[in-house]
Amino acid sequence: MKLFTEDQLFRFGETTYERGGSYGPLRGPYLWLAMIDAGRSRLDIDGRCVELNAGQACLVYCREKVLQRFPGDLHCHASWCETGEFLDTPDNQRLLQRSFGAFDASARLKSLLGMGLELEKEQPGQAEALRDVLAKGVFYECFRQLGLLPERAGALHRSVARAKSYIERHYAAPCNLDEIAAYACLSA
Repeated sequence: MKLFTEDQLFRFGETTYERGGSYGPLRGPYLWLAMIDAGRSRLDIDGRCVELNAGQACLVYCREKVLQRFPGDLHCHASWCETGEFLDTPDNQRLLQRSFGAFDASARLKSLLGMGLELEKEQPGQAEALRDVLAKGVFYECFRQLGLLPERAGALHRSVARAKSYIERHYAAPCNLDEIAAYACLSA
């Protein structure tokens, strides 16, 4: 699954709505993670609605139009991670369709979003690369939490991967099992 380009740009943000308000409408295709830290909101995404309460998040994938509304009777605080264009392939469309709806934000997701918000305050040019890698982590954490990450075929245990790396880097020189095992932190 490849959802983003190598040079994908992301933004983190947060805002407070004291007396109601709205965000949008935004025209698609568009992808963002919306999280409600306090209060609640209603998202209208391509004619479908999602209600978010405090502590909940939603992967917002819109093809046409999205609008987020905040009630006037509550103090509401929202945070987000967004990207405009992404790899809008048929496979990614199916994946994102399956992610529709509110879910309880994990502690990890809240932490990643908080770190992204801190990086957003850095001087321009200082932290964009780290911010963008972190943002990808935000989206992949959502997929992990929703059970939508595909199984990685051929994923190696960390020790086996270290041993393989050692062999690949030292293939021209004689090496023995004891050296490989020591590098991989294993016994021969």
